[in-house]
Amino acid sequence: LMNNHVDVLVCDGFVGNIYAKSLEAMASTLFDTVREEVSGSLRAKLGGALMRPALRRVAQRYDPFEIGGAPLLGLNGVVIVGHGRTNALGVKNAIRQAIEAAANGIVKAIREGINATR
Repeated sequence: LMNNHVDVLVCDGFVGNIYAKSLEAMASTLFDTVREEVSGSLRAKLGGALMRPALRRVAQRYDPFEIGGAPLLGLNGVVIVGHGRTNALGVKNAIRQAIEAAANGIVKAIREGINATR
């Protein structure tokens, strides 16, 4: 999961929530530690300034608000479950994600995929 070798994770809500919260906490701790270390010395500050654009891109990749949410499967429609502490960006991206899922016929594709395996 951590090395991007998995495209889809199927689990119950409890396990999924523990995984998501653990990942968020790890990312937050890592970025806080980097921020703390970069503010230590002049040399670290200069290096941090040079790395800032790359670090922002990395942070954006793992920001739950950039993603918007995760689809809730098993329903006859599109439902995106957002983060409990989402912000305006997270809501906007969850709506975008729902629109894309509906426009691309995700419910029909999942139904046909399940029926094809029977």
